[in-house]
Amino acid sequence: MKKHFFIFVLFFVFCNIFAHNIEFINTAKIKNAAKYSDKITFLYDNTPFLSGYIPDELWEAPFSKAECREKLKDILKILSEYPENKNQEYLLLKAYVCEALYHLDEPDSYKAAVQAYTAVDALKDKDYRYKWFLGKFYATASLPFESIKEFNFVLQKIPRGQLHPAFIGDYAYAEVLASMRKSAIADFTDYHQRIGGGAEENDILKNLKENFIDYDGTSDVEFTQLFNSVQREEGRGFFSRLLGVWLPISEDFQIQYSGLRNNMSIINLSAAQFSPKVNQNITYTVSVISTMSDFSIKDRFLNSLPNLKKIKLKVPKEYTVYEYSDPQQYAAIGGAHGMIAFVEAPYQPSCETAIEAPQKLPDFSDASGPRYFRLQKEYNRYKGPVLHVIMLDSCNDVYAASVQRYVDLLNSMQIK
Repeated sequence: MKKHFFIFVLFFVFCNIFAHNIEFINTAKIKNAAKYSDKITFLYDNTPFLSGYIPDELWEAPFSKAECREKLKDILKILSEYPENKNQEYLLLKAYVCEALYHLDEPDSYKAAVQAYTAVDALKDKDYRYKWFLGKFYATASLPFESIKEFNFVLQKIPRGQLHPAFIGDYAYAEVLASMRKSAIADFTDYHQRIGGGAEENDILKNLKENFIDYDGTSDVEFTQLFNSVQREEGRGFFSRLLGVWLPISEDFQIQYSGLRNNMSIINLSAAQFSPKVNQNITYTVSVISTMSDFSIKDRFLNSLPNLKKIKLKVPKEYTVYEYSDPQQYAAIGGAHGMIAFVEAPYQPSCETAIEAPQKLPDFSDASGPRYFRLQKEYNRYKGPVLHVIMLDSCNDVYAASVQRYVDLLNSMQIK
C-alpha cells in the first residue's frame, strides 16, 4: 500500500496525550517473552518514536530511522521464530512492531500489521483491543472509512461506559483525521471528563473549538464557505454544516450554484436522459433551495405550480412531496411534469454531530513526503430552522427515469 501522511498542526503535541498501544499489551502472558525480553524493553523505552509517523526534521531519537528499522526488523524476526498465533497478546505485540515499521516506511509492513490485528478475530478468547488498535492504525494510514468502522464496531458491541478512556481519546483523534470535527470535540470532552481533567492542555481540542464560528443571520456567504466538496464513502458530494445538508453529487450532473444570498442558497443539478420519442437527449433539473428566513417560498410554490397534488413516495417521512404537471409547457417533449418536496429542519444540538460522516482527505498521489494541514474556519449549524425545497423540473418524455433519480437523491441526502 502506498502511504501518504497527513499531519495536522499540533499533531505532535497531541501524540503525547494518550497511552501507547504497547502499554495495553500484557507481555507477561506471552509464553516465550522471556527469550526476547530485551527487545520488549526496547519497545517500551522508545514508544514515542514507534507509535506514529514522525517527519525526518522532527526525529529526535538517539538513533537514526534506518537504525530503528533494523532493530524492529530484528525484533519481528525473533517473534517469528517463537510464534504463538493463538495468543492475543503475542499477535498484538507483533502487530505493534509491524505498525512501527510502517511508520518508518518499511515495505509490506502495512499488510503485515493488518494481518496480525485481524488474526485476533479468529481467537475464541479475545477482547476489543485489536479492533481499537486497528482503527487507530487505519486513521494514521489515512483510511478514515475503515478507521471509523473499527471504532464503531466496538461501540456497538460494548457499552461506552465500559470502554477504557484512552479508547475514547483515540476515537476522537480518528474523528479529527476523518474530518468529523464536532464528534471529535464531543469525544475529547468525554475523554477528559473520564480522566478528571486536562482539557485545557489539549491543543487539538482548543484548536477545533476556535475554528468554529456562528453565522450572524444576515451576511452573504460565498459558496466555498457555505459548502465543502468532499469525498464520503458513498461518493463525492457537497457538505454544508451551516445549513445541515449533505448532498451527494453524481458524476453526470451539471452543476450551477450560488452562495448564501439573502439567507437563501440554490444548487441546480442537471442531467440528460435519452428519449426515443424525439431521438435525442432531454435535460431535466433538480433544484435544491435552502432558506433560513423566507419560509413563504413554500406557499408561493404551492400556489403557483399547476395541477398540484400531494403524493407518497418511498422517501424519509420528513419530506412532504407534491407532483405537478403542465401540458402547455415543454409541449414538444410531452409537457412539463415534475415533483417538489419540502422539509423543515429545526435546530437541535445533536444536528452538529448527526450530519457528520467520515471524509477522505485530499489525494496527493503524486506528492512525496508528509502533507501538512491547518484546521480551517467553519460555520456552526444555524441556530434556527432551515427550510429545504427539492424540486424536479422534468417532462413526460423522460419522467419515469428522472423521478427515479429524484427519489434516489432524496433518499441519499442528509438533512439535519
